[in-house]
This record gives sequence, C-alpha cells and structure tokens, in this order.
Amino acid sequence: MEKIERIAVFGAGTMGLGIAQTAVQNGFEVYLFDVFGEMAKKKAGNSPFELVYHEIIRDFQNKLWLALFLAKGTDGKFLYQSKEAVDKALNRIQFLDSRNLESLAFVDFIIEAIFENAEAKMELYRAITEKVDSGVPIASNTSTIRIGGLAQAVKNPERFLGMHFFNPVPRMELVELIFSELTNGETAAWATHLTAALGKTHVVAPDIPGFIVNRVALPMVAATFKALLDRGTTKEEIDGAFLRGEWFKHPAALEIIKEMADSVSELVKETGCSLETLDKATQLGLSWPIKASELNELLQLPPEKLEEQKDRLKFRMGPVMFCDLVGNDVSLDALRSFQQQEPEKHRPIPPLLEKMVAEKKFGMKTGVGFYEHGSKVKLNNLGDGYWQLAFGDGRGNILSSSVVRQLRETIESLKNIKDIKALFIGANGPVNGANIKEFPMCLHSEERAQKAVGEFNELLEIIENFPAPVVSLIRKRAFGGGYELALACDWIIAEEGSSVGLPEVTLGIMPGAGGTQRLPRRAGKALAVNLILSGRPQEAREPLVDLVLSNYQMEPELLKLTFERLDKFVSCKFESRRQLKKSPLKEGLYNRLAALKEMKKIQLGWKMAGQTTPRSFALAWQAISNGNKKYLSEGLADEKNGILEVFQTHDAEEGVRAFIEKRKPKFRGQ
Repeated sequence: MEKIERIAVFGAGTMGLGIAQTAVQNGFEVYLFDVFGEMAKKKAGNSPFELVYHEIIRDFQNKLWLALFLAKGTDGKFLYQSKEAVDKALNRIQFLDSRNLESLAFVDFIIEAIFENAEAKMELYRAITEKVDSGVPIASNTSTIRIGGLAQAVKNPERFLGMHFFNPVPRMELVELIFSELTNGETAAWATHLTAALGKTHVVAPDIPGFIVNRVALPMVAATFKALLDRGTTKEEIDGAFLRGEWFKHPAALEIIKEMADSVSELVKETGCSLETLDKATQLGLSWPIKASELNELLQLPPEKLEEQKDRLKFRMGPVMFCDLVGNDVSLDALRSFQQQEPEKHRPIPPLLEKMVAEKKFGMKTGVGFYEHGSKVKLNNLGDGYWQLAFGDGRGNILSSSVVRQLRETIESLKNIKDIKALFIGANGPVNGANIKEFPMCLHSEERAQKAVGEFNELLEIIENFPAPVVSLIRKRAFGGGYELALACDWIIAEEGSSVGLPEVTLGIMPGAGGTQRLPRRAGKALAVNLILSGRPQEAREPLVDLVLSNYQMEPELLKLTFERLDKFVSCKFESRRQLKKSPLKEGLYNRLAALKEMKKIQLGWKMAGQTTPRSFALAWQAISNGNKKYLSEGLADEKNGILEVFQTHDAEEGVRAFIEKRKPKFRGQ
C-alpha cells in the first residue's frame, strides 16, 4: 500500500458518522457500512422495501449533510462555503449494507465502530477478513474491550489494532492507539499516519480494558453514582464544588477526586504507562484542568494551600454533568464490560445507574438524566379550569422542531378536557425564535422546508381553533417564531420592559408562521412593515400586545386574576376577535400609502447603510401587501409560498451562514 485514500467505516451510529465526517473533511473517500437492509425490513411494514431502504439511506445522508454544512475550521469559519461544496463533500461517502462486502476490495483502511459487544465485533471481523487483502489494516473503535482478545477473530491479526476516537469525533482531538502483542510495526505506522491525516493527536495506550481515558473515567463515574446514593448529597453540590475549584471542601466531591487519583496510580503501577502519556490523554480526552500525575500530590496539601490555587483547580464540567454527557447507558455497558473481562477485580455496578438506565434516563441523548437537557414542555393545572403551558429551559429558549412537536401534542391532548376557561402559553424566560441550526436543511431540501413550515403552522392553527381563550405570556422578549406564536393567541400579555420583533428579513429569510398576516391585522400594516422589513425589535406595548404587567403579576398563582382582569379589559370576546383576525384587513387609501411610505423609507435606510436588501425583503413586502387583502387562510398560503421561495435563494444561505459565524451578512438581492 502506497497511501491511504479510501476508508471503510462500519457502523453509522454517533461514532461511525463522526468518523466518516472527519475522514471526508480531510479529503478521504469513505465507504460507510451498516445493517441498512435490516433497518428497512423492520420499518417497512406494508410499504415497498426498496422505498423504505432509500428513505433510511437519505436520512443518514441528511444527518451528514447538516453536519458538514455546520462544520467549522480552527478559525471559526465554515469549512464549506456553499451548499454545492457540501454536496461535493457528501458525494465522497458511499452508504453500503454490511452484508454486501464486495466493495471492501477497494479500501485501504477499515475502522469498525459498531455497538460495544465483543461477539458482534468478532463476527464482523471474520466476515471482513474473508473479503480484504491480508495487508489492509483493521482498527476497532472499541472503548473498553481488549484488542488482544478481539484479534483472535481476525485473519492475519498482525494488521489489527485499536483506534479509540472520542465523541464528538469532529471536535475531539485525541485518539488512543492500542496495539496488541501481534500488531506489527507497519500497521502501527499506517495507523499513526492516518491519525495525523485526520487532524488528530494520538497517544499509545496499554491493551487493558478501558485503555487510559476510560480506565480513569469509569471509576470516577461509579464513585459519582455511589456518592449520590450513599451520601445523600445533591448533584448541584457535587458539580458546583468541581466547577468552583472547591472539591477539596466537599466530602462527596473529595471522595470522587480520591477515586480518580487511585485509578491513576493503579494504571501506572499495572502498565508502566508514562506520566507524560497519562497527562496528555486525560487532558485531551477528559478536559481535566490539572494533570492526572499531580492528583495524589494535591491531596496531600492542606486546605489553605489548595484555596490559594483554586482558580486552576476549576473543572469545566462536574462529574454528574459528565455522566449525562457520556450517557448512563454507555457507562453501564462499559462497567459490565470491565466486569466480564476482569472478574477478579469486581467493580460493583451502582444500583442507581442500573435504575436510571431502566427508566431510559440516559442523559443528554434522551433529554433527561440527572439533569434535564434542551427545551421541555410542561403543563400545569392552575385549578378552576385554568391551565398553563410552559416551555424552554429559562435561558435562550428556542422553538426547535422538537419543542413545536411537543407543544402541538400537549395542546391537542387538552381538547378533550371539559370546562377549560383559559390556556396560558409562555416560555420560562425570553424566546429567541426558531433554531437557526435547523435552517440549513430547509436550504438543502424543499421537502424539509415544507415540513418545518407546515409543522409550525399546524401548531398555530390548533391554537387559533382551541375551544377556550389562549393567552400568550411574554417575558423579556419574544423574537421571530416566539412572537409569531404569540400573534396566533387570542390575547398577549407582556412583562414590563419586554420587547418583540420579527428579525427574519435581516437573516435573509422572512416570517413563515403567519407574521406577515397576523401582525398587520393586529397592529396595522404600517407598523407591521416597520417591524418586519427593518428587523428591529420594539417595546412590547399596545397594539403589539394587549396588556403589560409586572413580573409579580405574571406569577402562576395570579394568572387566574389576570385573566379575569383581561376579560373585562378587552372590548370584544375571543370568538369575535378570532373572526376579525381571519377576515381581510380593511384599510383606506391613507393607510395603504402609509405602509408603502414606510417600506420605501426602510429600503432607503438599507441603501444608505451600503447594504443590498435581500430577496426576502421583496417577498415579505409582497406577502404583507397581497395576503392581507384576503382571508387569513389565503394570506398564510401566500406567505408559505414566499418562505419556500426564500429558502432557495443565495441570500437565505448567506444570512444563515452569517448568523452562525457571528458576522454581518453580505446580501446580493438574489
């Protein structure tokens, strides 16, 4: 073999996709294998197998396309500067079924990244080695299983080794290289060369279960579960002690540090691993702020000495957070693997870990572990027929596709409850609108754009047709989709000092969930034009909202009183207001001219600032001008056509890229 050009990756899970992405980004051709056929059989039902098979492949392609679109270099800029460049990169990946191994004749290196099961891996190696030349290196991405044991299933085991990548692969620098007693020098050299070509830093780890990083990390995980169960301490106390660099002050946190120090000492004693290698692996693989080699030394210091240097003792992540990041299911599998391989050492599995896995509380991947991750939707019965629907995590609440789906399902479930007097909807804090990082798929596929726009509009239609009044609660701010959701409600209440806005045009896109239709009907066309075409937020006041209250007055226990006040305050009942919102906007010549004048003024402002208005500017103006002459359903259809057209423009792609790169967009008006 003269050089490595084509890499086969087995397993299209999180790790396999990450390895494939990294390989493509560094110029390699990739053959990505998985049991796509079995997936299709399970999913097909009465549908044609071939159709389902291609849908599954397309889903994996879309995952990689989005990952490649969002991929950034060390300078913080996108690696691929256009959709066409992303398409070209994706074309270097072939998706192949694991039962069709004929293509292995063309590969130069094989990386196995299937699930952590020794028997399944060894069965795969037997099949692979029947199809490839005896000189093609084969690497396992196993995180815990000894390479020497796995090598028994490999024909010509001298070309077999371990290459342990870390999640997320494209961002994590470290790769552990593990050589068994049979791995020859040529294989080791090719693996070292490939690791560098993938932009990674390697350490050579001993061939023991868990190697270096997991050998140290998993005892820490076990100690964390033990501390939470036995000591009755809280996750916040443990993580807080680590984040503040004050772990030496907290008994449970100190016990975890001692477990980490013991596992480091045991590793060095057992394998002779150099302290330099150990420090490099733990700092790159675990982001420890301190060297593993100095843990025991630090534990000998008195508290006052540790207090003096606590700034450098601060961990970026507490051990409980780490458990959620790794995944409790992954930790459980790894600890079981340790038990099977080293029964004499018998590492007991914490009962709390088994309980959480049984309850599907895996961590970040499922949205709940020790902590809740991502935006959640919570329904609260306030009593007397009043309900509150809250979403978000209290910080930068985002109306992601997942949150939109949860809101829709929750509101639908309330329809069957009798005697509802009112439903309050609001985030636990400011709302920043839709998830911009989901927009690239709308740029990539009109089908995905239609689905995203359709799902959000379905939610708003359900709100508008809800059998009881729906009241939006705005705290601090509601931008983009957050304000569009509020506009679909019957009444809007805002906290004092809040602001609202529809900034989509400044991102090269336009409102796609009724903003161009519901806002003019509520506030008049001129004010709507100003808010939409300038993209500048405004203070939440009439007519943009119905009522402004103090933070105290918006507490859940006072919402019932607030509604009674609102019911008396508003001049027409919600049924009448809904009919007005759905009717064409009645405006005279003066109002039409005022809106046109506002549009021209904003357009001139863009020009004087040396900026070209994006294509979305004209399409948003068109939707405002034409759609509001019709009934709401027709106007929304016009807006939908506009946003779907916008997503196919150069300016939309430029706006999304600029937002993610945190720079000003350069629009071309096309």
